Amino acid sequence: MTYDQAEDFLFNQLANYHKTGGSAYKPGLERIEKFLSALGNPHLNNQFIHIAGTNGKGSVSHMLSSVFQEAGHKVGLFTSPHLVDFRERFKLNGDMISKDYVLEFVEAHKDQTYCMGISFFEWCTALAFSWFNDSQVDIAIIETGLGGRLDATNVIKPDVCAITNIDMDHQSFLGDTLEAIATEKAGIIKSDAEVFLGNVRLELIDVFRQKCDLENVQLRLSHETNSTFKTDLQGAFQKHNLNLVDTITNFWITNNRFPVLTEEYVAQGLEKVVSNTKLLGRWQIIQDEPKVICDTGHNLAAFEMILSDLNELDPKKGHMILGMAKDKDHQAILSILPKGWNYYFPTFQSSRLMTASKLSDLAEAHGLKTQIWNDWIHDYQTLIDTASDNEVVFVGGSNFVVAEFLEKK
Repeated sequence: MTYDQAEDFLFNQLANYHKTGGSAYKPGLERIEKFLSALGNPHLNNQFIHIAGTNGKGSVSHMLSSVFQEAGHKVGLFTSPHLVDFRERFKLNGDMISKDYVLEFVEAHKDQTYCMGISFFEWCTALAFSWFNDSQVDIAIIETGLGGRLDATNVIKPDVCAITNIDMDHQSFLGDTLEAIATEKAGIIKSDAEVFLGNVRLELIDVFRQKCDLENVQLRLSHETNSTFKTDLQGAFQKHNLNLVDTITNFWITNNRFPVLTEEYVAQGLEKVVSNTKLLGRWQIIQDEPKVICDTGHNLAAFEMILSDLNELDPKKGHMILGMAKDKDHQAILSILPKGWNYYFPTFQSSRLMTASKLSDLAEAHGLKTQIWNDWIHDYQTLIDTASDNEVVFVGGSNFVVAEFLEKK
């Protein structure tokens, strides 16, 4: 078996939410626990920071990884989804897992995954825990895939649990109220863990207090933190993520937790998140004249923050290249987009995305000026060549859009 064949097995022969959406979603911990048991329970041998939330959990995960890296520690990082390379999901001090390790893992365990009905994400989770254990990491930072309570990552016993925020997303799986979604996210809270809450609406805090009381742990809030740290991650919305990371690391330093941190390492790590972890797609500036920005934000709350930052740029003319997954709240997002911008809907490869023609029709119903692109790489280059230096081009609406853009631009 070659690496390409191993990757084909993962993407095409396992239930894959990343590829097919909700039909591949397999909640519950029974399968992953059985699989990990067969692997010798590698998830029981490391220190973990577990991070959930609607938006921002990827940024917070990478910030924390960079901080611990800067302090000289060996840091495992498991996030999802990937954008360009599948191996982006698994990093050790910013470097992706080797193709050889992935190939060997597939060859050794593919028969077990068939017998147990393991999903793509469950398989990825087991791979991450095995690699981190074999690599003897000092600490591993784990981002939930979807929700928290029934997410495959929720088999760990974390030293720190952090929830970034709560907004409407994945309602068909997590519930159609903020309280229901908060309850699912709170499911990562466990006894003996330090629990930190990010920019969560005040009316939802009691959901997390009740879970903390049940587990007999203390809840620590970052709402009143006004971090003075700077980060190379762009976007005003990173302020909330900084406050959460500041609160976590301040507790870590004050209580002399291992691996050791200092404020100096925190400051240095936050200023070098992109270079230390090679994070892609978070308010990523591709070029300056005209300014081209891509961002993976894909729900209403994320778009509200994105539009706030775009307004700060005050462009002479704005252009937005968009695609959206079929299960998103298209109407709510389209209703807040600025009427004076130009909107382009390319024909993307992913079957998870709404068709360009349908999304264009919905956008026109909201009074937006639209255009469908059939050869979007060529059309994108034409736009860049003809735009003036003080115009802004934004690319986003979905992880799949940003992934294809970064891969092909």
